[in-house]
Amino acid sequence: MNTTNQDFYEIRYAYPTSEKAKQFKRSAEGCYYVQIKGFDTEAFKTIAEATEYAQGTGYMPSFYSLDVFKGGY
Repeated sequence: MNTTNQDFYEIRYAYPTSEKAKQFKRSAEGCYYVQIKGFDTEAFKTIAEATEYAQGTGYMPSFYSLDVFKGGY
């Protein structure tokens, strides 16, 4: 199977007051957001909401997606 980074979703976190949080109009509290095919899609208050949305897209999570990344190298 031939996969590229474009075949995955990634859940990320935007810290309060960050440019990304401002982009999603959540600069006061920060947010979790889903990136698919390199494009930002939706912002969510909780990681559970972001995970539910991302898993419903049909894409696989990337290694660094917050719903699978456990830290450590």
